[in-house]
Amino acid sequence: MKDSQYSVVKKLISSQQITIFSEILPIVPKTKLALDLGLNPRRFNTMLADLALFVVKDARKLADLIDVPSLEILKLIDNELNQDKKKK
Repeated sequence: MKDSQYSVVKKLISSQQITIFSEILPIVPKTKLALDLGLNPRRFNTMLADLALFVVKDARKLADLIDVPSLEILKLIDNELNQDKKKK
């Protein structure tokens, strides 16, 4: 059975209430997310600091956990990267 936190994220992505990747983190803690993705939490923090380091394989794993198409996760990452670029 999938974790209820991922079900909440799925609903929020589906209703477009989550539009950037970092909006997942208040719902699913970073350490849990890292471990569920099979990543070292320290490495995951590095990836969060620079989302361009996120690889498609990890986005696909996360999509499977949340039960959304992998393109949705890639879109969240892209939205955040574009938002960060505008801030600079």
